[in-house]
Amino acid sequence: MTIYIGGNRVADVKIGSQQVNTVWVGGNKVWDRIVDTQTVTVGYKYIYMLGTYAGYSSGGGVNWTGAFGSISDGTADWAGGAQIDELYRSPLGGWVLTVRGAHPNSGFSKVTIQGVDYQRSSATYSQQIGSSGQIEGTYWVFPTGTPFNVTGNVDVVFTS
Repeated sequence: MTIYIGGNRVADVKIGSQQVNTVWVGGNKVWDRIVDTQTVTVGYKYIYMLGTYAGYSSGGGVNWTGAFGSISDGTADWAGGAQIDELYRSPLGGWVLTVRGAHPNSGFSKVTIQGVDYQRSSATYSQQIGSSGQIEGTYWVFPTGTPFNVTGNVDVVFTS
């Protein structure tokens, strides 16, 4: 949601020096703090017997799909600047966000892609442990939605 004052978008809300993450008017949420924005140039990858993946994969880190698409800066500001390894729609249903390293199930509450809001609380959260015993990646699997169903650029907005 966006708040405008005199035609200007409000990007920051504070009470004194304390940042406010959400603004409510009555029982209606009217604003959420944006914690990161990425632009994905949608790429595609067909994997035999699975189907076509759409969105972005770095091809490195913990993913197994190989590289496709691209991303604006590829760092998750809400996860201390960690690398985003995957942000794609799965042919098996839903979509996936993977961030390199170990991260808590926090930092954002909602992701907006192509005008559709996805709540973090609806995603399955997991971490992958590598052969060294260290956590190599953190995953959020969103079970519904068909983002990245276009050709070109898609904005992905993370809010608190």
